[in-house]
Parts: sequence; C-alpha cells; structure tokens
Amino acid sequence: MPMHAALGPPPSRDVSQTAERIRMSAEADPRWHGMWAIQTHAGRFVGAINYHAHNEQQRRLALGWIVVPSWLAPGPHDGGAPPVISHCFTRLNVRRIEARIEPENLSSRRLAAKLAFTKESTLRDWLYVAGEFAAS
Repeated sequence: MPMHAALGPPPSRDVSQTAERIRMSAEADPRWHGMWAIQTHAGRFVGAINYHAHNEQQRRLALGWIVVPSWLAPGPHDGGAPPVISHCFTRLNVRRIEARIEPENLSSRRLAAKLAFTKESTLRDWLYVAGEFAAS
C-alpha cells in the first residue's frame, strides 16, 4: 500500500476514480494546490508529491506525498520534496509548511525528519476518513 504523508481520502476504488482525482488535481488553481510525479532516475513512476491547504493570509500550506514503500524504505531518498519545498517558499511565499502524518506511518515520519520537519504534536481525531476518525 502506498505511503501517505498527510491524511486524506481513502484509496481510489478503481482506475476511473483515480483518473478523476488526477483530472481535478490538474485543473486546480496552482495558488491552492499543485502536484508532481516522483520518478526514479530511470524514469519509473514511484509516487506523487503535492501541496494543498494553502492559506495565503497566514503564509502556510501542507505538503503531502504518496510513495511506493518499496522504493522509499531501502534508500536515502528525499521523496522528490526539495524542489517542491523550494517552490513553495519562493514562488508561493509561504513561511510554514506542514506535513500531517499518520502516527503509525514510520516511513513518512522518517522522510519528514530527513526533510527537516519538526514534530510539534499529534492532532487526535483530526480527520474523518472511511468511517473512522484518524490522528495526524
């Protein structure tokens, strides 16, 4: 199962739902949402990274990623995040980038630490997904 950084909707039910989510992402206003594919040096797709929940007034947003665990787990990868983080700070003028990570998602937590994110707290019952409350 893919590794999710931020809590969000449950996995797509089928290819058509995935295609619809990709279409909606591609059509989103880049001031509020942007998404990029993550590829290996050989060009193999291994995930996606995005920013969302952009609050211009407060100069903050959230960063999320969905990565194939077998690609990220064994190596010192950065999940393709540095250029996205740079884009958010320079082009979107944010001061704060958040990554809301499921507490049990150790791979995502390690990646966030590698990217210099600092754990501040656990947001209990922060999101209601697939009939259950989840923490971040």
